Amino acid sequence: MKFVIVCLGLLWCCDPSFAQDARKIPTVPGPADFTGSWVFDESNGNSNKGKRGSSREITLAITHREPEIRITRNIKEKGRERINEVVYYSDGRGETNMTSLRTFAATNPDEKVTSETKWHGNKLVTKYSMRWNVSADLYFDVVEAWELVPDRKTLIHTTKYSNPRSAFHKTIVTSGVMDESKGFYRRISPATVREK
Repeated sequence: MKFVIVCLGLLWCCDPSFAQDARKIPTVPGPADFTGSWVFDESNGNSNKGKRGSSREITLAITHREPEIRITRNIKEKGRERINEVVYYSDGRGETNMTSLRTFAATNPDEKVTSETKWHGNKLVTKYSMRWNVSADLYFDVVEAWELVPDRKTLIHTTKYSNPRSAFHKTIVTSGVMDESKGFYRRISPATVREK
């Protein structure tokens, strides 16, 4: 059990939205266009200041042309910059991307995950399993969801981690959802008209 707690702590440190408040917020009904530039909003929910430092800036550049959604995440912290790009296909064909979560880059610099993405009402939902290398390989099921609030100025990114299991025995360490995080992104540039 201590091992699982350590893993959760590491996930909390690596996922910028892990400590955000899981409040109920109205969202846009049906599929929405996420195109635009967005910045992570620490003031919306529980601030990460003091836990991750206030110098971190996270921006998203999203190009949305159904069924392709391309998200470029730029993280600047302590004079260093990290860029991560993922491409999702909302028609469920599947995709392979670098994981947007921070595993151990020194040992797994090219870690990729294969996922499936579909619209579930107003949420763009992506499901996959990922490897987390601590003292031994551990696998998690991950569900990410993106949704837009009615004023179209806030994008909510929800991540759920569940069913951790060992790579060797494939046994479930603890069943069900381990935790859910919400990240809030504020629009900093207007959406453009989506090309058909």
